[in-house]
Amino acid sequence: MTPTLAQVLNTLAHEIRTPLAVSRGYLKLLLEGGLPSAADQRSAMERTREALGVISTLCDEMGTIGSVANTGTPGLEGRVSARALLVTLQKAMAGDAPDWHGSIESDRAVATNGTEDVVRAVAALARMAFKDAGGAARVARVHTAGESVTLLIGGEPAVEALPRGPDGEDAVDVPVVRGGFGLSLLWAAFVLEQHRVRAWHHATGRGAVGLLFPLVNA
Repeated sequence: MTPTLAQVLNTLAHEIRTPLAVSRGYLKLLLEGGLPSAADQRSAMERTREALGVISTLCDEMGTIGSVANTGTPGLEGRVSARALLVTLQKAMAGDAPDWHGSIESDRAVATNGTEDVVRAVAALARMAFKDAGGAARVARVHTAGESVTLLIGGEPAVEALPRGPDGEDAVDVPVVRGGFGLSLLWAAFVLEQHRVRAWHHATGRGAVGLLFPLVNA
């Protein structure tokens, strides 16, 4: 699931193209006198400012990807209990309002080099799944089995159809090279890879993602 440099750069070029075209278009109108009224000029400047804000955000995201990608495969010295991680994930995704099912029955932990990063990464994939699920009921299912915790997130029908593990039949890597999400999915892929978290979705349908967290001793 880890993106290549070419994929990162291609996604950046795709995401930056629209706000750049918007900015240039409005500035051209202003310079050529195509917006004679003060109201139209103010509206054009507001839209240009918004477009430049998108470009600024993309630049910031590119910086965070660079810092994460350059760390290679770090040692994960930190520990967070699996139960505490679940609580943090529930809080982070409260705005998406999924219906949570299941619990973590293990007293073991998840290795991390920054709980905040892994939570943000999971939330980014969840937002993608919920968007793809459209108006379907949103669910998140948690299951503990042996050495790992599995989290299935998305629209309820898609979650039901999702393979229960990354090696299951019809399970494929999550497509993080996508338009409309900025660089957030690419950044999430790097973070999850560094945390040894495996992510997948169904080979023939979107709307749900699965994540497998390896457990370690606290």
